[in-house]
Amino acid sequence: MAYEAGRAWVSGRALPADRAAPVGGPLADRLWRAQLVSLQLPLGPLRYLLLQLPPLAAARRRVTLTRGLPRLRTALAAGRPALLGLVRTVSWDPRRVVEHHVVLGVGLAVHPDGTAEVAVYDPNHPGDDTVRITVAADGSTGYSHRGDVVAFTVVGAGVIAARP
Repeated sequence: MAYEAGRAWVSGRALPADRAAPVGGPLADRLWRAQLVSLQLPLGPLRYLLLQLPPLAAARRRVTLTRGLPRLRTALAAGRPALLGLVRTVSWDPRRVVEHHVVLGVGLAVHPDGTAEVAVYDPNHPGDDTVRITVAADGSTGYSHRGDVVAFTVVGAGVIAARP
């Protein structure tokens, strides 16, 4: 859903007014394909599994600081939002990989103290322009809405391009 929201944003189209995911039809097909692309099979889930392991706190912070923020900054400088893969849980349990999430990074502000604030469109909070990820100078993260975010990076091709 974040991918299709990004395509709509870049193209200047409004999001569908209906907040429920469609069961069938062209939009449902596009959402399904976008979901498969965002998973980056087979390696995407393995990356999430690795980043959710408890002893890798430093790696999570490093990924956010050296991949997530720079790639987001580059995309936004080019006038494009970026898909952000959120690592939302720390666990040895591989079944928890389903708790991770993809949102659309649409803004970035860096404060004098080194803290970064990422404005996101989260399909779990449609129409809410107050959703934010905060990143401290050490790479630790916070999320303004329900749920934790322990790391993020730009996923897939990442940068949303307009439909031809």
